[in-house]
Amino acid sequence: MKKLLTYVFLINIFYITNSLADRWTLIATGGGGSISVYVDKKTIRSNGNAVVWWQLDSYKVKLPDVDLTIFSNIAKTEGDCLRDGRKDLYIAYYDQKMGKGNKVLEDTNPSEEWTYNEPGSVYYDTLRFVCDNK
Repeated sequence: MKKLLTYVFLINIFYITNSLADRWTLIATGGGGSISVYVDKKTIRSNGNAVVWWQLDSYKVKLPDVDLTIFSNIAKTEGDCLRDGRKDLYIAYYDQKMGKGNKVLEDTNPSEEWTYNEPGSVYYDTLRFVCDNK
């Protein structure tokens, strides 16, 4: 009986670990590898040209010019597929890469301003990916 429970436990851990690893899809890497942008494809929701999704930005090194130790952030982002604009609706910052570790800062009310990134930038490429997969 103990052996059976051990096998069931190990199989469940294997599937849970794999499902968590599959959550994020790498979309773009920029700045000479200094930032990697991932999207949770299961969260992409659209209403016409408007789209909302969860995004993970993971940094190679700690963000400079910030007193806190920040290596990644997870954001709920809104995009305008017609005008190629984007804005964050919520951002949580973490002290480890890939949204792991402690949440060191939370912004529940980011700027209302739309950002229009240059074609070829990681954020532009991410918006185009989301718009193409809505």
